[in-house]
Amino acid sequence: MLNKAANFLVFQITWWASVLGAASSIQWLGPAVAVVALSLHVFLVPDRVAALRLIALVGFLGYITDSALGLVGVFEFREGFLDVRWLAPLWLLGLWLVLATTLRSSLEWLSDHSRLAAMSGGVAGPLSYYAGDRLGALRIGEPLAQKLIILTLVWSLLLPMLFACSRGVRGNR
Repeated sequence: MLNKAANFLVFQITWWASVLGAASSIQWLGPAVAVVALSLHVFLVPDRVAALRLIALVGFLGYITDSALGLVGVFEFREGFLDVRWLAPLWLLGLWLVLATTLRSSLEWLSDHSRLAAMSGGVAGPLSYYAGDRLGALRIGEPLAQKLIILTLVWSLLLPMLFACSRGVRGNR
């Protein structure tokens, strides 16, 4: 239980460092915290190979998702990757990588409950981006309600899919 609470806390610290860093034009803060969090996670888990596979897969899927949402105007990033405004910035990639560590730890209780995972994703995902918007890390496009509905649909599908990916990556927890 302590490990799960620590995992949740590390994700929250990474989220805040990433969002507040991006909002303050300290783009490196979130990725730096994510590197520390990921290093600790990989050092502490029994099956490093499986952990790294899951981290890479979730990072790839999340980065592609956020960049695609940027391309179609759901988001506008303050600073896109490589000065491409619709490519998700590195701080968002760091968040996706650290989110992967929660799938077999603090969020594991959702893994066998697809409907609950879909509902949780449909609420928590859009709220997270909305908070990032309000804090100034990114901007959700207009009309806001339409973009939030798109995020709700995406995250309702995405979180259960991430848990399926987690189950598909073999190895010890």
